[in-house]
Amino acid sequence: MFNLMFSSVVDSVVRDVIGVLGGRPRVFGPAGLYVVGTMAQIPGDYIEIGTWFGASALVAALVKKRLGIDGTVTCIDPFKGDTPEYHLATHSKEAVLESARKLDVELDIIEKSSYPWPQELRDRTWTVGYVDGDHRYPQPKRDVSNLSGRVLKYLIIDDFGPNKPDIKLAALKLMIRDPEWNLYMIFKQSVVLRKED
Repeated sequence: MFNLMFSSVVDSVVRDVIGVLGGRPRVFGPAGLYVVGTMAQIPGDYIEIGTWFGASALVAALVKKRLGIDGTVTCIDPFKGDTPEYHLATHSKEAVLESARKLDVELDIIEKSSYPWPQELRDRTWTVGYVDGDHRYPQPKRDVSNLSGRVLKYLIIDDFGPNKPDIKLAALKLMIRDPEWNLYMIFKQSVVLRKED
C-alpha cells in the first residue's frame, strides 16, 4: 500500500491552522490542507479560488513563512453562498483576516467572484493554484480554465471525487484540451496537475 508522508513542518502548520479555526465546520478535513502545504513549499506565488474560512490560504502562507519561502498568497472568494455548507458557520473576509493576524501571516483577499475574472488580477501569474470554489456546473470548468492560463506550474483541484462529477470533468477536460497539463498526484479528494515546461 502506498503511504504518502508529509513533512513535520506541514504537519505542524496544518495542526496550528485547525487549532486557530476550531476544526469543523470551518475545516471539513485536513487531507487537502496537507496537499496545499506540500505544494506551498515551492517558491513563488500561490492563488486560490474559494477561501471560505481561509484554512488552505492560511496553511500556504504559514508554510512559506516558517520555511522562509518567497511568495504571496492571493484568495478569491465573494464570501457568499447558497449551498448547505455555507449555513454551518458564518464566514467573511474579516474572519479570515483575523485568523491571518493570529497566525502572523499576510493574505491578499479579493472579495469577488472568480467569474468574471477580477480586473485587478488580470495581468498576474502564480506558481501554484488551488481550486475549491463553487462545485456546481459550470463554475468548476470556469475556475479550472481561469487558473490554467494564469498558473505556471501546479494546479490543485479539491473535491475530485465520485460525488463531484463537474469537478472531475473540469480537470480531465483541461488535460485533454491542453497537453501541457498532466496528472501529477491524487491524494484522497485532491488532484494535482503539473504544467510541463
